Amino acid sequence: MTAADIIQNRRSAYPAQFTGEIIPRETIEAILDSARYAPTHRLTQPWRFTVFSGAGRLVFATAWAEAYKQHAGDAFAQTQYDKMMAKPLSCSHIISIGMKRHHIVPEFEEIAAVSCAVQNMMISASDLGVGGYWSTGGYPFFEDFKHFFQLEDDDRLLGFLMMGVPKKLPLPPRLRHEIESFTSWVDGQ
Repeated sequence: MTAADIIQNRRSAYPAQFTGEIIPRETIEAILDSARYAPTHRLTQPWRFTVFSGAGRLVFATAWAEAYKQHAGDAFAQTQYDKMMAKPLSCSHIISIGMKRHHIVPEFEEIAAVSCAVQNMMISASDLGVGGYWSTGGYPFFEDFKHFFQLEDDDRLLGFLMMGVPKKLPLPPRLRHEIESFTSWVDGQ
């Protein structure tokens, strides 16, 4: 397949769509390696990842659910807590997406670089038969939670890649606008 084919056929896959098969470490390393080729202004390479696999998924699930419990207050729901404990265990791997802040460039450029790195990873994952999705929810925005991922005060936690081997399901339709709906041309005529 061409790069365009992989991009056009990539879809998010969710834990309920995973087979339960464990992705080999070498495959995860290849996916992570693709991140380093993302564009990055002034070569800051701000992406930071923590990979949770095996029993590490329970470590992640516990921290994730406890962050929810700590911040939910009166909105706490045991069913939500239980889902947060279970979901990571149905993934093969969870990869936290962090941004190391370098003050030599605007923060927006660092976020854009990390986003490009994640896109590289998702395209590589698709090419390697791995599925997943970028999960954000509200929890990455809790300042105290980001320290669990070795991120400092100026850094950002931008979410998690929940990864697994997807079941062979028909691809859902691609719901995208045609380029004319978001593109203007200025060609001097």
